Amino acid sequence: MPGFAWEAAAAGSGFGSVAGLGVGLGLRPGLALGLDAGFEVRLDFGSAAPALFGRARELDLLERAAETAWRCGRLVPALISGDAGAGKTALAEVLAYRLGACGWTPAWGRSPEHEGASAGRPWSRVVAALTAVGVPEPAAVGGIEGSATTRFGAHRAAAAYVTGAAGRGPLLLVFDDLHRAGEETLALLTALVAEAVAGPVLLVGTYRASEVTPELTGLLAEFARADPTRVYAGALSEEATAELVRNTLMRDEDVEATAVRVIHRRSAGNPFFARELARLYESEGSAALAAVPTGARDVIRHRVARLPESARTVLRRAAVLGRDIDLDVLISALDDEELVLDA
Repeated sequence: MPGFAWEAAAAGSGFGSVAGLGVGLGLRPGLALGLDAGFEVRLDFGSAAPALFGRARELDLLERAAETAWRCGRLVPALISGDAGAGKTALAEVLAYRLGACGWTPAWGRSPEHEGASAGRPWSRVVAALTAVGVPEPAAVGGIEGSATTRFGAHRAAAAYVTGAAGRGPLLLVFDDLHRAGEETLALLTALVAEAVAGPVLLVGTYRASEVTPELTGLLAEFARADPTRVYAGALSEEATAELVRNTLMRDEDVEATAVRVIHRRSAGNPFFARELARLYESEGSAALAAVPTGARDVIRHRVARLPESARTVLRRAAVLGRDIDLDVLISALDDEELVLDA
């Protein structure tokens, strides 16, 4: 899992107990109660908690879902959506940090961006993370990439494996970037929710709201039956953007108000773009805020390069029209309504 080493024990944390540690971190009280004294807190306090700004409400909703999973002893699904760069992964990381402090075991599976990776990679990474903390490996009953019959058996086995692992203590399973997930991973998640896994499990999936595939649409429909907790990572407020800028620049004092307003306006409250603009401001001053930061430019080029040529043609013309685009004007400029609507 990115950014974490789950090795320290609660006794060395300075809070004296798992419950005390959770309360000390400001976690919801229900999550810090009822845990057996034998639970190990696999949290490395040598590294600081991931920084998160303007997401208190979203984090509270996810912690409420975890509390429900703990108190009811069942799997509870949760979905984190938002635009690229909105901080979906960061939100899940902070959740993992805080739940880990209360004895939860996090396991992380990310859908790879590059083609050619195994379709079952996210699940294999989750299993590897659980195995690393002492959960026995699941019995080999076939992969999630085989025939329908094989997949059915594999899904039942996966549900039984998660139930067994949750019997050792509460689990946080994060499946990151579901907009890139293959059919096999999405079918597995559907099965885990449908199989009614016993034991405290919070199953979190993150995805880009603007890149929902037909396959992911099917998963979201199946998840809807289980009444998942839904969290949308929207634009940051100007106040939260100011906090992010100060953190990025490692400053205790306030950053120039005019610069913060420009960064918030140009980034539209997107944490990734705001962070890149803050670094540009730090290195080149306020005048440079009219430019596109190098990091943001690289990401945009990468994403645009993956689009079909027809979509790139529409984007190039739309860029000339400015920030707010009138669809009729764009269609008139390209003289091709179907091309614009398809893009």
